Amino acid sequence: MKKTFTVNGVKVTREMTEKTDGDYSIQKVQHYIGLNRERVEKKAWIRESDFTSEIQQRTSTDNGRHWGEWKNVQDQVFQQRGNAEKLDGYSSTFFDFSNGRIIRISLSRIFPSGHHKDYENYWGKGVFTFSDHTFLEISGDNGQTWTKQLVRYEDGPAEEPADWLDNAYLKSNFAYLGNRIDIAENGDIVFAVLCSVGKACEILNIDVNTIYPSCPGCSFAAIVMRGKWNQAVGKYDFTSSRPIVIDDRYSSRGLLEPNIIRLKSGKLLLECRGSNAINPNWHTRTTPETPSYRWVALSEDNGETWSDIKPMLFDSGERFYSPSSISHVFRSAKTGKTYWLGNINQEIPSGNDFRNPLNLAEINEDTGMLIKDSLITIDEWEEGQQKGVQLSNFTVTEDRETGDIEIYLSKLGEFENATVFKGNTYKYTLKFLSGRTCGK
Repeated sequence: MKKTFTVNGVKVTREMTEKTDGDYSIQKVQHYIGLNRERVEKKAWIRESDFTSEIQQRTSTDNGRHWGEWKNVQDQVFQQRGNAEKLDGYSSTFFDFSNGRIIRISLSRIFPSGHHKDYENYWGKGVFTFSDHTFLEISGDNGQTWTKQLVRYEDGPAEEPADWLDNAYLKSNFAYLGNRIDIAENGDIVFAVLCSVGKACEILNIDVNTIYPSCPGCSFAAIVMRGKWNQAVGKYDFTSSRPIVIDDRYSSRGLLEPNIIRLKSGKLLLECRGSNAINPNWHTRTTPETPSYRWVALSEDNGETWSDIKPMLFDSGERFYSPSSISHVFRSAKTGKTYWLGNINQEIPSGNDFRNPLNLAEINEDTGMLIKDSLITIDEWEEGQQKGVQLSNFTVTEDRETGDIEIYLSKLGEFENATVFKGNTYKYTLKFLSGRTCGK
């Protein structure tokens, strides 16, 4: 089942890669392992929110033309000690071609009471009981072996202890990973992580009740990490920006899933998901009339200081709505332009709904705003799907041979009268055509 169309200089191809036969979907991701054409493909079964299982992977040495056998890697990413659980995962891989280093960001999420109980505490009681830590992973041998460096913005253990339930470790340097690492020409790196709003206000030395009285332990602020390679120790030396906080009248969950990218103007763009969800257990101050936007800030000094956080706009000055959902930003090797991928709604969404349609737009290289004339729809709700079908939780890979953009997405809620987790898995290929590409 394949669908192809061309719009605004972009050829879009959609094809199903996994057909579900139960009340679940299969999440897929592909990325390059090293500096050449070797790829890894992972898939995991989704039967509940924010938790994956039955994780498998396979590799290809010829850019995905041929693949090895699937191998179960669940025991490499999941550990259990009594009721406690630990789930590990990592982002896409980024390449510093100037010196051959390969880096990626990974996340370790620890559930001291198990994920069912800890998520119940979070959503149902407004009590944050699980713990996230972010690591920068580094490879100097083309992805064969990796070293891990704990991302730290405050005092606490310098690395993950053998006893990952150690209280000092659980209570310090909470950090949820961002989606992207930006690598400068000199090898310096910049990426964003999330800490709690309560911790951010403590670092800023401001009264949290003046900006975020609702549930500061359950909501998040962004911290931008800047790394410089230290050859003597084989790691990066980190400095962190002052936290970037949003008022809880504008986003009831703070800032989420941060993207960062360097524009041609030299400015760094930070782009985040927000939320206007109303949760009585969190005493949220958002209302049904609170608009839901993407949130952005700019830095002109390589991430040391940032402008105030504000809604992402079209370059025409018009505002657009976006649900609380993931987005990605990237620069195309083929066109040289910077793009944003995410969901745009015509009316004010409610929390996570609706995570459709899926859109692509070019980013203005000076202002960081979306060029309205470049906007295209990649996919949208279709007859027979739940109204809230999710064209979200996608991953992005750029083919090194063709420059095509590959999007892997599981359509949660694809079928009416079925669980929301039932959906097929799709691959979208975006081919930027010669001549006029997306945007002017």
